[in-house]
Amino acid sequence: AVALKGRVVFAEAYGHADLDGGRRLRPDDVFRIASHSKSFTAAALVQLAGEGRLHLDDPVADHLGWVRDHRDRRWAAVTVRQLLCHGAGIVRDGLDSEFWQLGRPFPDRDQLRDEVLAADLVLEPNLAMKYSNFGYGLAGLVIEEVTGRSYHDHVRERLLDPLGLVATTPEHRGSTELAKPKPGGRRPRR
Repeated sequence: AVALKGRVVFAEAYGHADLDGGRRLRPDDVFRIASHSKSFTAAALVQLAGEGRLHLDDPVADHLGWVRDHRDRRWAAVTVRQLLCHGAGIVRDGLDSEFWQLGRPFPDRDQLRDEVLAADLVLEPNLAMKYSNFGYGLAGLVIEEVTGRSYHDHVRERLLDPLGLVATTPEHRGSTELAKPKPGGRRPRR
């Protein structure tokens, strides 16, 4: 899409939305944003820190008590800040390094806990940057623990709705259709 002075002057999609069915892409088709959702997680945690509901230097174990039970004692000192900057030394996608999304969905809350407890840190915290989807999964669990709400609901209410991003969601819910604004609501923004 191309916009000029706030007005869309060109919008086109190329390719297919469904190869088997032959449906062509439309400009209003929805796509997964993958790791771009990490910015939602970081923004939500910084908001919570600004409200005094947590501190970025809190040990994760202060919010997720089960982390204290890890056999790798270094886990007890891993902080929220280290999760956000990929500095905690956590495995990227668990012990099954066959890149999880090709064979199965990202682990749910219980699966993530079990997989984190099964994996020692692969680096000393704050030693080097080690990209970790699991680290951000834990950061999402911290948000849920601190707010008492689902990650999806918290991010929707505190970040996306205030920005009018009705066509953006922290979790893909299976539909490829663009969210429609509520009557009298704002036009969808991307």
